[in-house]
Parts: sequence; structure tokens; C-alpha cells
Amino acid sequence: MGIVLDSSIIIAAERRGRTVREILEQVKAAQGEIEIGVSVVTIAELVPGAYRTKTQAQQQRRLEFIERLSSDVPVHPVMSKTVLQ
Repeated sequence: MGIVLDSSIIIAAERRGRTVREILEQVKAAQGEIEIGVSVVTIAELVPGAYRTKTQAQQQRRLEFIERLSSDVPVHPVMSKTVLQ
């Protein structure tokens, strides 16, 4: 059993300048050694925000953050109840 990080948690941490590694370390410090993942929906929510930034530098930084998140944390697909049965 593990946890799936919500986009609001990730957005708040990124806006405070936290790296993906720092976010994961903070979660593990609070929850112990636990599996951490994100939903593909979370990634889909983050991408438009990256493109709505005021500067090209901010956009690039956020896109790199999303790429790092996607490579460092398992991204779980959305599955219907019938698939799980």
C-alpha cells in the first residue's frame, strides 16, 4: 500500500521552490518508507499550468519539474472499476 500525491500538494511545493527530490523526502519523513506515486490525471493538470507562466524561463523550469516528477515517481493510469475486477 502506498500514497498518490495530489496535484495541489505538488503545485504548492513547486511554487515554494521545492525540487521533486525534496518533495519525496518530505513525504517519506512524514509517512515513513512508503511507495509514492502520482496519477496520470495529476500530470495532465500540471502541464497546462506550465504553459500559462509569464516567462519562457518559468515555463521551461516547470516543464523540467514535470519531466523529473514523471521519471522519478511511478505514474499510475486511470482505470475503471470493471478493469480492476
